[in-house]
Amino acid sequence: MQSLHIDVDALKPMPPEELDLLGIQAMQLLSDLIPGVQVFLRYVQPQEDPDFPGVTSVTSTTVNVPGLLYSCFQRVPGRREWWRDVKLVMTPASSEFLALGSDDLLRHEQGNKRPTSRRNLPRELKYAMAICQDVSLAWTESLDPHAPRDAKLALRSELPAWIIAHITADLYYSFLTYSSGRGKHDLLALTIAATFDYLERVAASRVEHELLSHGVLIARSHRSLKPIGLGSYPASFRDLKRTPLLSNGVDSLLWISPEGEPIALVTRDFLKGLGGRRRRSEPVANWGFAAVASDRLRGLSIVLREDGSVMLFGMGQPLFLRRQGRWRGLLWGPVREAMHRRFDVVGDLVFDAALKLSASGHGGVLAIAQSVPDGLHDKDKTLVARRAYLDRGAARPRVKAQQAPRVPYPEWLFHCLIPGHDIRALGVDALAMLAAIDGATIVTEKGELAAYGAVIPSRPAGSEGARSAAARQLSEEGFVVKVSADGPITLFDHGKELIEV
Repeated sequence: MQSLHIDVDALKPMPPEELDLLGIQAMQLLSDLIPGVQVFLRYVQPQEDPDFPGVTSVTSTTVNVPGLLYSCFQRVPGRREWWRDVKLVMTPASSEFLALGSDDLLRHEQGNKRPTSRRNLPRELKYAMAICQDVSLAWTESLDPHAPRDAKLALRSELPAWIIAHITADLYYSFLTYSSGRGKHDLLALTIAATFDYLERVAASRVEHELLSHGVLIARSHRSLKPIGLGSYPASFRDLKRTPLLSNGVDSLLWISPEGEPIALVTRDFLKGLGGRRRRSEPVANWGFAAVASDRLRGLSIVLREDGSVMLFGMGQPLFLRRQGRWRGLLWGPVREAMHRRFDVVGDLVFDAALKLSASGHGGVLAIAQSVPDGLHDKDKTLVARRAYLDRGAARPRVKAQQAPRVPYPEWLFHCLIPGHDIRALGVDALAMLAAIDGATIVTEKGELAAYGAVIPSRPAGSEGARSAAARQLSEEGFVVKVSADGPITLFDHGKELIEV
């Protein structure tokens, strides 16, 4: 589904990129960052100047638009005669599921050009919408209108990283619940942007033909640890071969201050030595060492993985992901909350297992159904096997002493070896392990493991893959979470796609 829509009819014969190159890039990033959202971008030339009060010939409608999250009406930098009308609209299915943008749109008077948005949006989305506008505006105003096209395209490619850096800086200081002032905020944004640039270099490097990973923790100095006063990151570390080797992001991180001052090398044992307790109750450990470290030290972790993707964590929670050149905003918090509202702890466990699959690079299909779907082969039915041979009080085959019963299907052996069929007792790790097996994992709304590795008869439509087709088919009888091997998580309900994160 196309996520950025530009009204090109109003621009003929001028190409959109010629009018607003950086603005369009910022809006494309915004459409990538917010799952389930479409960005509508319209350019208009008013008959009168909207700067004067009382002018009503050009307005931006902000009411009576279903799913409207955000509306903004601004002059195009460097083009006084043109105005940019931006609307972010969430699809009805996503809006209903996440309970975002329902009925709290901030109204503004006709002619007022300040951005307006829903009150109940997560902080990262509010920051993203405001900063995409602000950074693109600042960059465009500083851009020489006569600059060569190559220079403009280079700025366009750098813009997303700078926007993410500023959003992350705002989130960092909001997490700490004190005002940073623009000075500290901008220094942190510079450090994050410089880190992104260095990670690009590391991703293109090899050591003995092996791909590299790297991790950085950005946090204020600890009461017992201060910056060592030697060098700065990443400038002093760029040419050191051992930098990614000693801070690989998997079990070690290079701790720097928001200003880029090196403080320490963080390992698991190092964290234990700091003492204190983990601050959040969320199961951040599923995301690995980088998430836990950012939680314990109240900071940001930026990790380059061997597959070239980049993940950002703030206070233990995933914030952003860059994969194959595109940034995605991670609405995993609101999605998890929505699943909890609907399925309670069963929804938490299923989504956490999906997150673990995504983080480890495995695909899978997990479903929450009221009962075992029709057409499922008996060999995949975990509950049937366990009730036949393990449950107390159930009728069991009568066998002679020292003679093992004949099992109808070899797969039932493992069904009975699994330590329980209640996923609340099994836990996230075991559920993710089962879900990684080819086929679907199905649990009941009561939390019983009904099947795993189950083959779902389906017929792909168009360019749809087999896993997506199976997930869509299975969702006719329940709620389905599909994890792609390359990371994205898609939710289905009643045969329709709700959202992809």
